[in-house]
Amino acid sequence: MKRTVVLDIETKNSFQEVGGRDNIGALEISLVGVYDYGEKVYRAYKEDQLSELEELLEKTDELIGFNIKAFDIPVLESYIPKEVLSQISVMDIMDDVERFLGFRIG
Repeated sequence: MKRTVVLDIETKNSFQEVGGRDNIGALEISLVGVYDYGEKVYRAYKEDQLSELEELLEKTDELIGFNIKAFDIPVLESYIPKEVLSQISVMDIMDDVERFLGFRIG
């Protein structure tokens, strides 16, 4: 059965504090919230619990999020090996919104 997880990241600092969007990898994770459709459970991972998140992602087939391709995944790449993240199919709700509206929202 396909394992689908919804993911959202909150960071400790802002783009302004790390010198702009070009330094997205410098944003530190405060909390990662997930909903696991397979287990029908919500989870939250603090920065010191990201090894547990990595274990979940290793078993994940699809990630869903809003602006996940441009924000959440690049932030996660500072904590989770790219090999793990690159094996997961990604559905970015921002892409659907952009297609529907005809432009990208801020």
